[in-house]
Amino acid sequence: MRWALGLVALAALVFFLWPVPEAIRHPAPAGSVQLTDRHGLPLREVLGPEHISSHAVGLDQISPSLIRATLVSEDRRFYYHPGVDPLAVARAVWLDVQSGELVSGGSTLTQQLVRNLVDIGPRGWRSKLREAFYALRLEASLSKAQILELYLNRVSYGNQALGAEAASRLYFERPALALSPAQAAFLAILPRAPGHYNPYVNLEAILPLQQDLLKRMDLTGEELKLALDEPIEPAFPEGAFRASHFCDFVTSEGLPPGPVTRTTLDWPLQEEVELMLRAHLARLQPQQVTNGAVLVLSVDTGEVLAMAGSVDYAQGQVNAALALRQPGSSLKPFTYALALERGLSPASLVSDIETGSLEDRYLPDNYDRKFHGPVRLREALACSYNVSAVRVLHEVGVDALLLRLRELGFVELTEAPDHYGLGLTLGDGEVTLLELAQAYRCLARGGLFAPSRTLLEQPAPADRRVFDPVTAYLITSILSDKNARVNAFGADSVLNLPFPCAAKTGTSKAYRDNWTVGYTKGYVVAVWVGNFDADPMVDVSGITGAGPLFRDVMLFLHRRGPAEAFSAFPEPAGVNHLTVCTASGERPGSSCPHRMEELFAAGTEPSEECSVHRQPGFEVYRPEYQPWMEDRGLPRPPPAPRLEGKVRIVFPEDGDHFRIDPLLRGEYQSLKLRAVVPEGCRSLTFIVDGQRLSAVTGPFSQRWQLSPGTHRLEAEALGAQGARLRSDPVTITVR
Repeated sequence: MRWALGLVALAALVFFLWPVPEAIRHPAPAGSVQLTDRHGLPLREVLGPEHISSHAVGLDQISPSLIRATLVSEDRRFYYHPGVDPLAVARAVWLDVQSGELVSGGSTLTQQLVRNLVDIGPRGWRSKLREAFYALRLEASLSKAQILELYLNRVSYGNQALGAEAASRLYFERPALALSPAQAAFLAILPRAPGHYNPYVNLEAILPLQQDLLKRMDLTGEELKLALDEPIEPAFPEGAFRASHFCDFVTSEGLPPGPVTRTTLDWPLQEEVELMLRAHLARLQPQQVTNGAVLVLSVDTGEVLAMAGSVDYAQGQVNAALALRQPGSSLKPFTYALALERGLSPASLVSDIETGSLEDRYLPDNYDRKFHGPVRLREALACSYNVSAVRVLHEVGVDALLLRLRELGFVELTEAPDHYGLGLTLGDGEVTLLELAQAYRCLARGGLFAPSRTLLEQPAPADRRVFDPVTAYLITSILSDKNARVNAFGADSVLNLPFPCAAKTGTSKAYRDNWTVGYTKGYVVAVWVGNFDADPMVDVSGITGAGPLFRDVMLFLHRRGPAEAFSAFPEPAGVNHLTVCTASGERPGSSCPHRMEELFAAGTEPSEECSVHRQPGFEVYRPEYQPWMEDRGLPRPPPAPRLEGKVRIVFPEDGDHFRIDPLLRGEYQSLKLRAVVPEGCRSLTFIVDGQRLSAVTGPFSQRWQLSPGTHRLEAEALGAQGARLRSDPVTITVR
């Protein structure tokens, strides 16, 4: 007796101490992740490391009908055996003996779970013994509910669907808790032979088995009738493969743990954007345009609401929203923002003239092949004049712009400043559409930058200030000013929208890339059109290529609302309003024919009266603009009459005020001193602050380099008889 008890104790000790595979002690399915849009709509399922679809759920998240159907189909006595069912084993042995081969294993649901968790070897009696042993161990350590939950999460339903939740979503596009009895019975058949009972291949073989199982599930008469009459139509497996480029981008960034990941994407918006992109590119086919991309960001949160990376994901998985391309003029606003930081204003005159190269013979053409002379900064940016932008960058500095662009998230601009040169402001570097959208969002947020977000649960990135709020607002004012861009884009530009919207176009060299990027108070929209193989388009500019699509997307967003997202841009403290002359950008005088209201950062308002309209009926600009005036045929005021027997300085006049332009190089900032002398004078010397300049002969003019301060000018001429004749003094002020 003691001997028998000892054997029992030893057997028990061996049973509980025998090593058990880790997969049985800690069974955890390698889950897949369901990507959804912000509303919960499935976008794509990202398979786990075993390339299976799996969503582990609790038993309370599985339909009672599926639990019942599974037990009836696989293990009716599940709650009455310890992991191995002696009656089922006896029946299996009898069938095997009769057939002379192993045809039935009599496996319980727990034994099937063991086979799913560990490799017990090839089919045979030895594997059956190992299976039974591990099943008994599993039952000894887990409750029946835990085992049933594990089984329903680990059993294969075919087509890479592991577990009831994944199968329910795949075949019926609903969670397992929402399965009807008919659907539950259908799924319960599949684990018998997942390869054979494939709903997409062998549906007719499954339906009779499903009907038989329904009759054995103890349903009421009415329930059974409804279940038998319910049609079974498995959903096509690729039903949820939406926003493909966006989903690729999200998965490449890494997914948080959990079976479901809610993204920031707004699928109804995404679907509409994709339709508009396809329709727009169809219209551009005659101009040899084959592809495009559209991005929509929330200004407030930085959430990516839509990302259409190409016209057709199936034809090539290149995401143009993330591809490096030359941005054309879309970087100009950041050049001008730096100029505003250095004391210029939207009314400051900037040069758009041909006066020689600025850097190694580099002076670009404007889009209209014209020079526009002295233009207000507002107009220069709004009309996207290339010459003005390059001259501004020449003074601001390529290194300063490059540093600021990197602060704005243009991480691929990694070369040294000399590599890009002055062409940086015209798009000689390469950036992505997403980077552009993020940088323009910084302007929309008053100079605060933060990267975009793609996951709803993702913490908001920290903000960092890149521009002063006033600077950002002045750039926004210029980019949303339809009147300022009329000279370049016309009065009926596609950028003229029925609500406040700041926008900028860009076209790269040889028409290879075409962009329009802009924002309202609530949304940033960025559009690119072109060709993936970099073939040039035919006469497609930002206003004719990407612009109309930008307009369509903005109008669609406006129809959806909310109205607050399209209200006026809020004006920050520190912005002053002042009336100026449209020609000089200075305070208007009595002779100024046209005036306008301009915005200024406090402290940058002009203090002088207009210097262009000193003589009624004439515009007189600084001497460096005289060749441009002559090319344009602008009338010049008549020269002052010579005074017999007297020397007179005719330019500048006594009391004149001049301002040094911080953007022009010193050699361009000089006055052409002019004087008239009596007949017979051979030479003349200008005297500035008591210092004699070199003597000149007729026509008695000489350039003098501007310097700050109050200056006294005189002129002394040498007469025919050697007499020295001196003018009255002229006092001017230079700031």
